[in-house]
Amino acid sequence: MQIYAGDLACCCGSNDSIYSWSFIILDDDTVGPEITNVQPTDVYSGFAEDVRADVTDPSGVYDDNTANQGMYLVWDRDGSLSDGGESVVQMSLEAGDTYISDIPIGPFDIGDVPVFCIVAHDDDFDFEDTLDRAVTISDTIYPTLIEGSGPRAELVFPSDSTWISCDSGPVVIALEDAQGVDETTILAEVFGEELTVGGGLEYFADTLYWWPETLLANGASFDFKLLSAEDNLGYTMDSIYIWNFRIDTEAPSISLLNPEIISHLSQPIISWEISDNAAGVDDTLIIILADGYEYRVSDPNVTWDGSVLTFDAGIAGFDLDWQDLLVCIQACDLAHSCGPNCADTICAVMSIAKDTPCDVWPIPFTPNDDGVNDVVWFEYPNMFYEGAGVEVFDLDGRRVFTAQFPPTRPEAQAFWNGVRNDNKRAIPGTYIYVITRDSEILCKGSLVLVR
Repeated sequence: MQIYAGDLACCCGSNDSIYSWSFIILDDDTVGPEITNVQPTDVYSGFAEDVRADVTDPSGVYDDNTANQGMYLVWDRDGSLSDGGESVVQMSLEAGDTYISDIPIGPFDIGDVPVFCIVAHDDDFDFEDTLDRAVTISDTIYPTLIEGSGPRAELVFPSDSTWISCDSGPVVIALEDAQGVDETTILAEVFGEELTVGGGLEYFADTLYWWPETLLANGASFDFKLLSAEDNLGYTMDSIYIWNFRIDTEAPSISLLNPEIISHLSQPIISWEISDNAAGVDDTLIIILADGYEYRVSDPNVTWDGSVLTFDAGIAGFDLDWQDLLVCIQACDLAHSCGPNCADTICAVMSIAKDTPCDVWPIPFTPNDDGVNDVVWFEYPNMFYEGAGVEVFDLDGRRVFTAQFPPTRPEAQAFWNGVRNDNKRAIPGTYIYVITRDSEILCKGSLVLVR
């Protein structure tokens, strides 16, 4: 140490002196090691944990395995390090400046309050005096005790306990754990067969997948059971998970209830019966198409009682006295996940049936292939609903033409084009026609052919 001192004399400068002293320091390292990065800050119930810390000192760290010497820790499970019952564990160098407990502390149970601290001496031995070593005691560490739990599963696809249209899978399950899932412990069961990852199951990105080896049959019902799984700490699932799936790959059945041709004695109404033996009919997907318009079950001209769908063309504003109406229906079921099953579109022609007395026109008719009056039309009672037979005779009583007509409307299928049954053209003249049904004569009269 040096001290400089001077007086206040003037003119020729002050009078000053320098004084020096020397001392011998017996200890050149009086500060204990620095302890940082102490771990763990969390411990899991049921598990013992290693303790680690980074420890440094300019004189080095005294690493002696003798009890209560060098590096060691003191721990307890009651939240106190001063009420007795504490345990001491030596610590040894692991790598670099990192020290690790020779044995883990714990295990800890729910209700315990884990606590520990680390004691470290430096390696300063001035004059070979062991008491020269400086000591550091770390802060008291209270790790958070986490109640351990195993992986948790959540069904992603498809929905549980519902009808699904996916006959080729997959079943997708989110299987997650903060510590990671040990995929070798995953065990499931489908159709009585146990499955593992690599043996019927796939697991990646915290997700479990199962695909059936063959297509699932319509109407099949099966359970997917997730029996067990552990995380990387060994915690197991809290329960067995069971999901049920039912397969529906068939569309609803649609059948027309009332005739396509609607009598003028009734309302212009058409009805269908719609049924589905599995998932059921989705009434939100029932669509009626008529003349470019789309109708739903919520529309006032449509009624749906769960099995019968009725469309009232009159309420919809259609006048069937003046036009035929093509009405089509689309229907799907309630199966989901791979989309609903939808039936083929069913169509019917709505037409008002009129009184049809015996008649034939035009007279004469001219089958000259000029597009004008080339055929003669027949009309007869109840032709909309029942078929009839026609016979045409020349004036000598020879039959030249016979035909059987199905139920039809005027100017549709009941006609003669002037060609005889032997495919020769009938000669001009007057002919007699007779229309019968079930051996009963409905109409008879004459017609004239002109060429």
